[in-house]
Amino acid sequence: MTSSTVVYVSYGTDRLDLSWIPDDTTVVVVHNDDRLADSACAHDGVIHIRPDRNVGFGAGINLALPVVRTRRVILCNPDTRLDATHFAALDDADDETIVAVPLVEPNGVPNAIVNPYWNAPAFLATAWRLGRWAPRGGRRLRLVAPLLGRWGRAHGEALTLTPGEWPIAHRWLSAAVVSMPVDALRSVGGFDESYFLYFEDADLHQRLTRAMPDLRVRLADLPPGRHEVGGCARGRNEARVAARHRRRSARTYAARQPGVAWRLAEALLSVGPR
Repeated sequence: MTSSTVVYVSYGTDRLDLSWIPDDTTVVVVHNDDRLADSACAHDGVIHIRPDRNVGFGAGINLALPVVRTRRVILCNPDTRLDATHFAALDDADDETIVAVPLVEPNGVPNAIVNPYWNAPAFLATAWRLGRWAPRGGRRLRLVAPLLGRWGRAHGEALTLTPGEWPIAHRWLSAAVVSMPVDALRSVGGFDESYFLYFEDADLHQRLTRAMPDLRVRLADLPPGRHEVGGCARGRNEARVAARHRRRSARTYAARQPGVAWRLAEALLSVGPR
């Protein structure tokens, strides 16, 4: 038996590629809509959970936790494509380590997987999606990043997908694909369900830092998987809904950070539609 259970929160997708997961591994699929049929989850060990509504990402993970019987849980977005080497890296870790794997978009642009915690200006740039004018991997981002100080330099490093290990107080891992000790996740009550979508992974790492400061985060050393970013959003209406959730979660995150700069960020994020 493997050490891990794999959990997907499914929304906006009609198939899951589970071929990267060993046959003796339990897979929990939380259905946040009715688009994904049971027959589109080709694996012997699938458990289906169906809330009566779209509960969001964090709450979906929390619904899966009671059926997890392994010591680790691998959280995986439906719009990622992985192979057996990724599973092996995610499954092979001790109870003090959170593990992610490198991911790139279909065009080869890397995702920021191992991230520095934001300062207030950098968070505003992220929340307002200013990166649309300075795309990852582009010259403009390389010019702008130094203006964001230490965070900007660390963010630039995050896009290199250099493998390594860091204290959890220094870095947080994207939840697009991440493997966590189950006891650690349960010790903080799982994800904070105040976040319907976006920023819940950074918030989780901050709470884990306070509860278990000896935890470490690791980016595995292997070829990247593929992440079709936004692949589960269909049409302009769903994009608008996702943007609204992003703004709400950004306000929640800013409200929970200490300091005058964060109060200003919270105020600025409170302007505009809710």
